[in-house]
Amino acid sequence: MGDSLISWAWILSSFQAQNESISKETFESLVAERVSAFQNIRYPLRGSVQASKATEKEEEDCVLSVYKHSYPVKKSQKEFARRLSDLTGFDEAEVLYVILSYNDEFMLKYSSYSNDDAFLVQEFQKRYYAELFSCWKVFVFLLRACADPNHFWYKASKYMVVATLEQSKKSNPREPSAYCIDLIAYFNELSDQAAPIQYTLLGEATLAHWYFFYFHLQLQLLRVLFLLIYSLLPCTSEVAIAWFSCMKKTRFLHDQEFMHLDMETGFSLCNKLTYLATVISVTIISLDKQVLPFQANDAFFMTSGDCILKIQDIMSSFLGDPIGSVVALTWGIALHNLHNSPENLSTVQNSSVVSHTLFKNPQTSYQSMIISAVRLDPFSLMHSILNGLQDDVNYDGYLIILAVLFAEAISYVKFSSSVIFCATTLFKNPQIFEMFSDIESVAHLFSYAGARFPFELSQFPLLLTPVLSSLNLQRPVNPDFNLNTTFTQVLPKGFKSYEIIPEPNVTTNVLIELQDSLPLEQTGFFFPNPEKAIPKGTRGRIVSVDTFPPIVMWDVVYPRWPCIGISLQHIVTNNLYHLHDEFLVTFLHALVDLYKSNTTEIRELTRLVSISLEGEYDFIDLICSVLDHYLSNSSLSDTEYQICVLSCQLLCAFVHIEPTSIWAYASRSLQKVLSLGNVIFEHESLSGVYDFTLAFFELYELLLDNCISTSVIPDDFSINLKSEFAKQSIQCFCEIFANFLDWRYSKIIQQYEIGCRFTSLITKLLNVIYGIEYFGSKVPNKRILPLQQLGNYVVQRFLVQQDAKRYLHPLLSILDRIDPLYTEIFSSTDNKLAEVAKNWLVSSLETMQILIDLRGFLNLKPSELERDLFSRSPQLFYALPQIYPCVGSILRLLTSLILAPWPSETPSLLAYMVNFTDVVGRVCVRLLENPIHSSYIEGCVWKFLSSIMKGQQQGLAVLLFSGKKFPLENMKSLRHNEQTQITSRSLINLAEKRMDNFFINDVSTQVPIIEFIFLSRNFWSASYGTAQQETDFWKKVIDAIKLPVTVSSPELLEISKADLYVLAAHAVRIAAIQLHIAKFNKCVSAKKLVIDPLKDCLHDLIQSAFTITTYDPSVFETLNNNFERFQSELNAMSLKNTGITPPVYGKNYFYNTHLAKAMLSVYGNIEPMISSMGSANDALSTLDAQTALLRSWSIFLSAFIDFVKEDSTLSFLDFDIMNWILESLGNDTVDSFIIRDLSIERAALVFHVSQHAMSAPLTDGFKERLESLMVLTWQALSTDKFSLFEVDNGLQMNYYRPLLQVLYNGLNKLLSNANQKVNIEVGFVSGILSMCHRKLSQLFQHAITEPTPDVHSDIVLLNAIQNVIVNSQLIKGLQSVYISHIMDHSSVENCLRLFSWSHALLIDGQPYFADAALSFLVTCSSIPAGAEQVASQGVFFAIAESPLSSLLKTGGLGADVSSVQYKLWIRGILPLLFNIVKYLGNRTMNDAREFILLVLPQIQFSFLNWSQPPSSVSLASIDESFMLVLLMDLLQYFNPALLQEIRVSELKAEMLNGIDYLISHPNFLSSLAEPATLYEQEYAIEVIGLPKEDAEASKETKTQFAKLIRMQLDKLRAHIES
Repeated sequence: MGDSLISWAWILSSFQAQNESISKETFESLVAERVSAFQNIRYPLRGSVQASKATEKEEEDCVLSVYKHSYPVKKSQKEFARRLSDLTGFDEAEVLYVILSYNDEFMLKYSSYSNDDAFLVQEFQKRYYAELFSCWKVFVFLLRACADPNHFWYKASKYMVVATLEQSKKSNPREPSAYCIDLIAYFNELSDQAAPIQYTLLGEATLAHWYFFYFHLQLQLLRVLFLLIYSLLPCTSEVAIAWFSCMKKTRFLHDQEFMHLDMETGFSLCNKLTYLATVISVTIISLDKQVLPFQANDAFFMTSGDCILKIQDIMSSFLGDPIGSVVALTWGIALHNLHNSPENLSTVQNSSVVSHTLFKNPQTSYQSMIISAVRLDPFSLMHSILNGLQDDVNYDGYLIILAVLFAEAISYVKFSSSVIFCATTLFKNPQIFEMFSDIESVAHLFSYAGARFPFELSQFPLLLTPVLSSLNLQRPVNPDFNLNTTFTQVLPKGFKSYEIIPEPNVTTNVLIELQDSLPLEQTGFFFPNPEKAIPKGTRGRIVSVDTFPPIVMWDVVYPRWPCIGISLQHIVTNNLYHLHDEFLVTFLHALVDLYKSNTTEIRELTRLVSISLEGEYDFIDLICSVLDHYLSNSSLSDTEYQICVLSCQLLCAFVHIEPTSIWAYASRSLQKVLSLGNVIFEHESLSGVYDFTLAFFELYELLLDNCISTSVIPDDFSINLKSEFAKQSIQCFCEIFANFLDWRYSKIIQQYEIGCRFTSLITKLLNVIYGIEYFGSKVPNKRILPLQQLGNYVVQRFLVQQDAKRYLHPLLSILDRIDPLYTEIFSSTDNKLAEVAKNWLVSSLETMQILIDLRGFLNLKPSELERDLFSRSPQLFYALPQIYPCVGSILRLLTSLILAPWPSETPSLLAYMVNFTDVVGRVCVRLLENPIHSSYIEGCVWKFLSSIMKGQQQGLAVLLFSGKKFPLENMKSLRHNEQTQITSRSLINLAEKRMDNFFINDVSTQVPIIEFIFLSRNFWSASYGTAQQETDFWKKVIDAIKLPVTVSSPELLEISKADLYVLAAHAVRIAAIQLHIAKFNKCVSAKKLVIDPLKDCLHDLIQSAFTITTYDPSVFETLNNNFERFQSELNAMSLKNTGITPPVYGKNYFYNTHLAKAMLSVYGNIEPMISSMGSANDALSTLDAQTALLRSWSIFLSAFIDFVKEDSTLSFLDFDIMNWILESLGNDTVDSFIIRDLSIERAALVFHVSQHAMSAPLTDGFKERLESLMVLTWQALSTDKFSLFEVDNGLQMNYYRPLLQVLYNGLNKLLSNANQKVNIEVGFVSGILSMCHRKLSQLFQHAITEPTPDVHSDIVLLNAIQNVIVNSQLIKGLQSVYISHIMDHSSVENCLRLFSWSHALLIDGQPYFADAALSFLVTCSSIPAGAEQVASQGVFFAIAESPLSSLLKTGGLGADVSSVQYKLWIRGILPLLFNIVKYLGNRTMNDAREFILLVLPQIQFSFLNWSQPPSSVSLASIDESFMLVLLMDLLQYFNPALLQEIRVSELKAEMLNGIDYLISHPNFLSSLAEPATLYEQEYAIEVIGLPKEDAEASKETKTQFAKLIRMQLDKLRAHIES
C-alpha cells in the first residue's frame, strides 16, 4: 500500500466479505506477510522503531518496521506516539502502528485534546484493541477456513496457519502443540496482570475501559485455543497439564476482579470466560477420542499415566464446586471409559499405577467423581453455556462437543428438568439432532419425555425437536412425529372409576383400566375428542405410588396438535390465563421456534391445530385473543410480558399463512396494539428489555410487505382499515425513533436493533413508494392508498415539517456514534452484536441517502438533513478508512449530498472542509491504493470524485488535484500558466494506471474511472496546460475508443456490453474535448494524438456507434405477452424505475424486478415474467449505453469536422461520415418510438456536417459524392420507421427537417450550374416532387387550423426543394409527372384555400403564410402545365378577393407602408401574373385583363413614383418596376389594346424621365439609396463583402449600396429604352 499501513480491521472485514472482486493473490500475500503477528502471541502489533536513513524528506523522523515493511514516521507522529506511550504504558512501536494504520486521522482528530489525558487514553485504547482483536479474529477466521476444504480461503488459510504453528515448533521441536502451550502460558500471565498503575490516575472510566478490553482479549484468545484443540492440534500431556493447572489456578477464569466495570457487564464477561474455559476443558478431554484405540493417537494425553494422575489431582480440587461440575463429570466419564477398555488401559504408561490409584481406591475412583459432579447439577451449567455462547462464531463446534458429553452423561443421571432443558437447547439444532438422535441414551431420553407428557409440560419443546429438525432440513415431517403414544396425568382427586388389572409378579407400575371416561378440565391439557376426556376402557399404569393423587400414564395414541388447540381454546374461552401462564409460555415458545422455519408443512400443522376447535375459532384467533388479553392489562409481570412477546412473534409467522386474519386482528384491536407506548413505558423502560417493540417492528414490516404484494391483486380485507392501521403504527414508530436513544437498555444490542429496524423500514418504504411509476400514478387507485399515505407521512415528518429535526436527530446522531460502533464491530466478542451494530450504521447511512435523493426527486426545499450533513462532512471522511462495510454507503451518501439540486448555489464542501482539505484527497488515494479493496468500493470512490466535478464543487476540486491545503501556501498555484507537479500518488495518475489494467471480463470497474477522467479533463486542461497530453495517455484513450470494434460481442455478457459502450463513450468525449480545445488554441498536436490513430478504423467505429443493432424487439413482445396473460391493470411500464436513485445497468435497470417479485407473487409461477423483465432490462441497458456512445460520437464529429477542411489527407471524409450515419438510420432494429430521439440527433448531425461540406468547390469528385449523399438522404427520408404524412407528427418533423435541409442544400449545390451534367435518376426526382406536393398539400390544410412558425418554415423548406428542381434541367421530361402530383394531392387547390385565409393567419402580426402560398404558386407556374393548373383554380379571383389586395386596388403600396405586403406584390403576385400570361397568353387574357385593371392604381403608382423624387430608392422598388416593364412588354404581344387603355407608353416615359434625373444626380441618388428590408440589407452586405456589424455605420457601405442601386437603374433604363 505504499506508505500506508493497512489495519487489521480492514483485513478482517475483507475476509468476512469474501468479495471475489478482491485480488485473491494480493490478499493472500498481504496476510502471509503478517504471519509473525500470530506467532508473537503477546504483542502481535509490535514492530520496531528505527532511525530514518532518508535525508531528502525533512519531515521524516524515523521508520516503523513491522510485518516485513517499513513505514516513514513524521516528527509530529513520533512525538504524539511518545506521549501516548507514557500515558498508556504501551510500547512506542505499538502506538505508532495504531497511528499509521489510521493514516494520521486518529492523530489529527485527537491530538488537540492536550489537556484531557483520560479521554485521549480511552480513545487510543479503543483503536488499539480494535486492531488487536481484529488480528485475533482474522486468525480465528483462518483456523475455521483451514478446517473446511470448501471454504473460499481454504488454501491460503491452511498455508498461513501451518506457517504460524511451525514457527512455535522450532522453539519446542518435541511438542506438536507448542503453540497451544505458549497460548496457555500467556493466559497464566494475563490472570496475574493488573491494570497499569498510571491508569489509576486517569479516573474510573479509563480503568473500566482497560478491564473491558482485558476480558475481551481473553475471550478472543480462548476462541483461538478452542479451534486449535478442536480441529488442528493433538491434546498432548503438556497441553492438558498446562491448561488444567491454569484452570485450577483461576477457577476456570471465573475469579477475576471486575470492580471497575458495572456489575452486569462484569458478571457477563466472567461467565463467558468460564463457559469457554469449560468447553475447552471438555474438548481437551475429548470423550469421542476416549473410545478410540489409543495406539492410533500416541500423542493423546491419556497415554501418559503421569498426566492422568496429575489431572486427577487437579480434578479433585473441583469437587464440590459447581463451576467445575461439567469438567469433573467429563473427566469421570473419561476414566470410566478407560476402565472399560483394557486395550486402551494397557497402552497407558504406568497403567498399573493408574489402575491402582483410580480404579481401586473408592475415594479417587471415577464413580465418586461422577456422583459428586452430578450432585451439583452440571446440566444446568451446560444449559447456561449453550445459551451464553449462542452468538459465538464457534457455536457449532461447542454444540458438538457438549452434545457428545450430553449423550454420554445422561446414562449416569435421572432425567431432571435441567437435563430436559439442556437436551431441548442441544437438539433444537437440526444437525445435532440428526447426529445423535439414534444413540440409545438419547432415544431413551425422548421416550421418557413422551412418557412424562403432559404431566410435565416442560417436555413439550423437546418432543417438538424431531419436527423442528425435519422442517429446518426441508424434509417431509414423519407422521409419527405428530403423535403421542401416552398421556400422563395426575388423577383428579376423588376419581375412583378405574379398576386394577392384576398381573403376576408385578408390584410397581400397577396396570389400571378406566370404567368411565376421565374428564380433564382441571388439568388444562385436553384429550382431542368432543368430550375432552380419556375414553372409557383406556388402560394405563400408575407410575408413582409416593404421591397422592397418583400419576397415571395412559396407554393411548392421539395426535398432538389438536390437543394444543383444544387446550388453548379452553383457556381463552374460560378466561383462565392466570392459571396457565406456565402452559402458555412453554407452548408458545416451542411454537415460535417451529413457525420460524416458515415452510409449507407449517400450514398443515396450523390446520391440524384448528381442526378440533369449536365454533368459529381457529388457531390464529386464539393467539390473537391471548395477545389481546395481556395487552389489556395495566401492568405486566415478566411472564405475562413474555407471553405478549411470543404471541406477537407467532403473529409474524401467521402473516405468511393467513395475512387477512392478522389484518383483521390488527385493525380490530388497533388501540390495544398501538398501546405499544404503554408497554414501553410501563414495562420495557423499567426492565430495559424491548423484545415486544422489536417483535412489533417485525410484524409491521411483514404487514407492509403484504401491502406491497396485494397492491396489484387486493385481498378481501378493507383497504381503509389497512390504511388506518399502517398510518397510526408509523406515527408510533416515528415517536419511538425520536426517543429511543434516551432509553435504558439491559442489552445495548436492542438499541442497535431498534435503530436498524426503523431505518431499514423507512428505506424500504420510500424505495417502494417512490421507486416505481405504479405507486406514483395520478389515477385514483385504492389498492395503493395505504402505501401512498405512509410515503407522504414519512416525507412530511423528515423533510417538510418544521419539527423534522426532532426525527432527523436520531438519524444524524449515528455520525456521532461511529467511534463507539467501531469499537462494537471490531472489539466485541459477540458476533451478533457486531453484526447488528454494523447493520444499524449502514442502514442509517442508506436512509439518509434515500431521503436526500427523494428531496431532489420531489423538488422540495433543502432539508435540515443536508445542511447538517455538510457541516458533519469531516466526520464522514474520517470514518471512511475505518469501517470497511460502510465505505460504499458513506461515499454514496456524500455523492448524493453533492449532487442534490438546490434552488440557489449548492453549499461549498470546501467551506466545511476548510481545515481538512488534504484529508479528502489522502483518504481517496488511500482507499484506491489499498490492495484489498473491492471493485465496488473503488467504483464508489471514483463516482464520488466525479460528483465533485458535477456538483459545483470546483473549489474543492482545485485543492484536491493540486494536493494543497487551505489556506494555500502559494496562491500562484492556481494560475493557469504555471505548471503544478503531480506526483505518482495523485488521483490523476491513479486513474491512468487503472486504465493500464483493463480486463475484458471486468469492464464495469473501468467505467467510473474513465468517467472521472472525462468529467475532470476540462479542469486539468485549464489548470495545468498540456501536462496530460502525452502519447501514452492518449494511446489509452484511443484504445478505449476502439473497444466496440476490437472486442467481439460473443466474449461479453449483455451487461458487459453496456459497460463497454459507456466506457468507450467517455473516451470519445475526452477526445472530443481535446479537439475542441485544440480548435480554439490552434494546437497542432491534436491531429497526431487523436485523429491519426483513428483514421483507419473510423468507418467501423462510426458504423458501430450509429447503428443500433443489438436491440431485439422480440424480448419486449415476450414481456408484454407475459403481462397480458395475467389480464391485470398492471403493465410493464407500471414497474418502471422512477430514477429516484441512479439506475445501474443489469437485471434491475429499467423495470424493477425486485418489486415485481413481491407485487406479482399472487399469480403463482411468475418466473417467466421476471425472466423476461430481466432480459428487457439487459436489452435496455445496452440500448442506453449505445445511445451514450452515439451522442458522444456526435460531439466528437462536430469538433472533428473542422479538421477535415484543413487537412488534405482527410479529403471527403466528411461525406463518408454523412453516408455512414445515413446508412445507420436504415439499419436500426429498434422500434421507432424508442429510437426517435436518436434518429433526430443523427439527422441533425448529418445536416451540421453537410453545412461544412457544402462550402467546397464543385469538382467531379465532389459532385459524385454529393449525388451519393442525395440518394442516401432520400432513402433516410423514405424510411418506414416514421411517417412524414401523419397529421400530428410534430415530433417526427424534427427528424425530417434536417434531412430536408440537407436535401435542399445538396440539390441547390448540384443544380447551381445549368451546364453541369447531373447523374440523378428520374425516379429519385419524381419521388421528391411527389413528397413535396403531398406534404405541402397537407401543411396548407394544417396551417389554417394551426398557423405556427414551424408549419410556415416547413412549407418554405419543401417549396424551396421543389423550386430547385422545377427551375433546373431535371424537370425536363417530368412535366406530366409533375402535374399529376399537383392534381393527385390537390396541392394548388389547398394552397389557394390557405391564401384565402392567410389574412387572418398571422405570425408576429404579419401574413407570412400568404407569402409562402404565393411562393408555392409562383414555383408551380414556372412551367406551362403548372401555370395552367394554377390559373384553372381561379388564382386571380382568389387574390382579388383577399383583403391583402386592398392596397393594390388603391395604390400607394411600398416598402415603407408594409414590407411584407409589398413583398407579396413584387415577389408573388407580379411573378405569378407574368408566368401565367407568358405560358397561357390569350387563353387566360380575360382573367388577366380584369386583374390588371383591378390593380391598375398600384401599377400607375409604381411607374409614376419615379417621375417625382421618391422618398427612398431600394432594390425592391427597382425590381417592381423591372417586373412591370417585363409584364407590359409581354402584354404588348398578347393584348396591345389593354396597354393603350391604361396608357402604358406615357407611364414609361414618365418613369424614364425620373430615372434619368436620379442617374444624372448621383449625390442625390446616394442619399435616397436605402435597403427596404433586412433581406435586402443582407444581400447588399454579401455583395459588398463587408462585416455585418459595420454595415449600417459605414459611409463606405452606403456609397457601395448607392453604386449597386445605380447599376440596377442603368439596367432598367437600358431595357426601357430598348
